[in-house]
Amino acid sequence: MSRIDEICRKHGIVLCYLFGSRQEQGKALLDGADVRPSDPESDIDFAVLFSEPPEDAAKAYALLSLDLQDLVLPFRADLLFLHEVDHIIQLEAIKGINVYCSGEDLRDEYEEKVMAFASDEMAIFRLNEKDMFEAIEDGYFELEYEAR
Repeated sequence: MSRIDEICRKHGIVLCYLFGSRQEQGKALLDGADVRPSDPESDIDFAVLFSEPPEDAAKAYALLSLDLQDLVLPFRADLLFLHEVDHIIQLEAIKGINVYCSGEDLRDEYEEKVMAFASDEMAIFRLNEKDMFEAIEDGYFELEYEAR
């Protein structure tokens, strides 16, 4: 069993993704490669889904961050709880690399749900954006800008 598997099981995580600009480097680190950051502020982004959201989110965040940090040194571990963010951000996370999954059916179901909801949210956003620009064109809103 890999170290990421152990950590995920220990913390009640059912899905874990690496995402963001350093996801490939993060995967290499998890696979045992020696990877060095070009920027000392570089971080590896983790997104996790719990079987049940933790009762004490701050404590869960702190403990899980410490465990993940050990895996990605010399990078910093950055952590996102998927149940706390909107579907558009969840979609960005699932586009990354899945590094732990407690079951393929669960993963498929979750990813399909996220894609469907994110699509709906984007459609609503675009509709609202279109309505707002039309209202501005029709003079219903005035945008004032003052350079300072």
